[in-house]
Amino acid sequence: MTSPRWRKVLKDLTSNKVRTLLVIFTIAVGVFAVGFVGDMFFITLPDLDMNFQRVNPHGAILYTDLFTDDLLPSLRRVPGVGEVEGRTAAGMRVLRPNGEWATISITGIPPVEDIRIDKLFPAQPGGTIAPLGDREIYLERSNQSVLQVAPGDFITVELPDGTRRQLKVADYVYDVTNPPFVFAQAVIGFASPDTIVWLGGSLDYSQLYMTVLDNKTDEAHVRQVAEAVASKVEDSGRQVYFTFIYQPGRHFAADITAALGSMMMFLGLLSVGVSAFLVINTMNALINQQVRQIGVMKAVGARTWQLVGMYLFLTLFFGLLALAIAIPLGIVLGSVSNGGITGFLNFDPGPFRLAPQGLFLQSFVALVIPVAAAVFPVIRGTRITVREAITNYGLGRGGFGQGRIDRLVELVRGLPRPILISIRNTFRRKARLVLTLSALVLAGGIFIGVFNLRAALNVAINETFGYILSDVNVSFGRAYRLQRVLPMALEVPGVVEAEAWGGALGSVLRPGEDTGTQVSLLAPPADSTLIKASITSGRWLTPQDENAIVIGNAMLAARPELKVGDDVTIDIDGVKHDWQIVGVYRIVGNTIPPLVYANNEYLAQITHTTDRATSLRVVTTQHDAASQKQVARDLEAVFKAAGVDVSQIVIGSDLIQSNTSTTDVLVLFLMIMAVLIALVGGLGMASTMSINVFERTREIGVMRAIGASNSDILRLVIFEGMFIGVLSWLLGTLVAIPIAYVLDYAVGISMLQSPLNYVFSLDGFIIWLVLVLVIAITASAIPARNAMRLTVREILAYE
Repeated sequence: MTSPRWRKVLKDLTSNKVRTLLVIFTIAVGVFAVGFVGDMFFITLPDLDMNFQRVNPHGAILYTDLFTDDLLPSLRRVPGVGEVEGRTAAGMRVLRPNGEWATISITGIPPVEDIRIDKLFPAQPGGTIAPLGDREIYLERSNQSVLQVAPGDFITVELPDGTRRQLKVADYVYDVTNPPFVFAQAVIGFASPDTIVWLGGSLDYSQLYMTVLDNKTDEAHVRQVAEAVASKVEDSGRQVYFTFIYQPGRHFAADITAALGSMMMFLGLLSVGVSAFLVINTMNALINQQVRQIGVMKAVGARTWQLVGMYLFLTLFFGLLALAIAIPLGIVLGSVSNGGITGFLNFDPGPFRLAPQGLFLQSFVALVIPVAAAVFPVIRGTRITVREAITNYGLGRGGFGQGRIDRLVELVRGLPRPILISIRNTFRRKARLVLTLSALVLAGGIFIGVFNLRAALNVAINETFGYILSDVNVSFGRAYRLQRVLPMALEVPGVVEAEAWGGALGSVLRPGEDTGTQVSLLAPPADSTLIKASITSGRWLTPQDENAIVIGNAMLAARPELKVGDDVTIDIDGVKHDWQIVGVYRIVGNTIPPLVYANNEYLAQITHTTDRATSLRVVTTQHDAASQKQVARDLEAVFKAAGVDVSQIVIGSDLIQSNTSTTDVLVLFLMIMAVLIALVGGLGMASTMSINVFERTREIGVMRAIGASNSDILRLVIFEGMFIGVLSWLLGTLVAIPIAYVLDYAVGISMLQSPLNYVFSLDGFIIWLVLVLVIAITASAIPARNAMRLTVREILAYE
């Protein structure tokens, strides 16, 4: 038979179902938030790394003069080298179903089973890859939605000289080492060496893929081994033009995904703190309601430690029920979230499993934190003496008027009497008010802080638009006389302006070394109006600059030691040139290789392309995507008719989408956390108002007995809830400032290598005000209406 005290625990659990459900749901939301984020660390990131490591990813890629397999055995003997393979690639354009052209990079590969670096896998786990025949192509699976073709269909590609070829799609394959189209805006394909020759390439290799034996994620070690390999290549009489090393041993999105997970875990733990405030409030209220019961139990022999155990067990039961709700919900929604992330980043999820670390973390949050939060109010409440307990009548306790705050509130005049009473009622239970405000202020601070972060990201994204002020970017297969191509572009209907930009690939050498970091030099005219960079240090280029460059945050990620004023050497086509860094710019998104800006006039001088154009930046009369696409088609037709080799046309809207795709996902997940925290704060508010009304049941009865109407009581309670909500909103706005700074710093460092600028979001400020008022009105009206359904006799008989 169940002992009396455990029957009392069950009675307390079921007697006030609304209170019980609010506590359980609040704890469950915090547990779910922590579990939801925990899955990212314990399941998603390991799956991402597993996918990446199983392909034996390259540590470095060396771009060299043509070589054959004869060179490879000597390179494998270089100390520290794991494996080396030769590759060749051909760049061209592919026709999309909508009639537009996209960039495609086709790499020549041996039979799939012979690939040892950057291995290819079937598009579907457990599937097979069809053999690759002559004039056939494998397409990377993330491009299926771009080209909308099936195995057996044909695609049309256009070579740099304008020749068009038909390639049969042999199959789709899975390549985890290349960014999906949404990031790179380029289609990835693979073909046999003979097909590469048919597409204008060579049987000889121009790229050397290599891995290292040990310390695969140590960039310094990888670079050291790569330099030794480069020296060996050059000893054979060939030149190494670039050595490309980017986050060796790690997926390109691993760092940003881990940073996102860390921020979400931070927010999740804060939501747990909000729920802990509710637990304290609830246990305080429960014990205050049961003071006479505690006195009776002590009078018949109950010990304080027994009462403490009884109430802590009740709290533990709250946590168990919350855990029972949160774990299944987390499994379902976590699977959905994991599926979205794996699809977006193009990797295969592992088999379904529950992470022991995640379950432990959720159990700790559900069982330990609520009990720990309840210890102090339980011990304090159960230490009451029998005399104090049995002389408590439950009416007027915690009265208003004795404290300094009370006297300040008394000074408030000129408001309607119901509002004055509601304000004074607010401060009757100051400890509970502090806890309630703490929970709501923290929830509001996080909610507004996330909106502030979103606003800061939007500012950073808008800054990105400054790099894409042109509507259409045309790249030529070779340099053409400016006097020839510029007038042709300006004659196209819809074109209002065009600038000739230069460009080159180079390698920023390390001091005393012949290898370095591959970069893409972009060279606008000195008086260009089509770029507005966001400078974080130093300055932008001036017309007087010659060997001056401006580097960006992507370059700093690869070479963090660089700074304004440094002199660097850049190898361009085998010729070394000295440059000085005069500024650092910031741009959202990944730029691989890093972009470095220089004046077109000077770059043209040293590359012998003066008065020639390798690309045009075009401005159209209308700036929407449809207009950009139409002008792009017209430009291509005009240049093609004139025999001008167009290698690529990119419209501005596509560039913007490529640069903002990562931030869109980041904002989405942070907004999910903001909504969860707002839900926790709302449940806490509802619980507090329910407790307040429940405790004042007898007072409500007295007021009704002396003539107060139900609407009078309802207004008093609602005004009280609204006052608490508005007060928490004001304080939450202040708390949001440091929270936003923390989020801005974390996101900025992980994405841009510099903190985001703080931006105040009026949207978050207003939305939280509306939410907190809705929460306050709902949380106040429901318990007040429940109390008003009782008769005066029932209310006055209430214990």
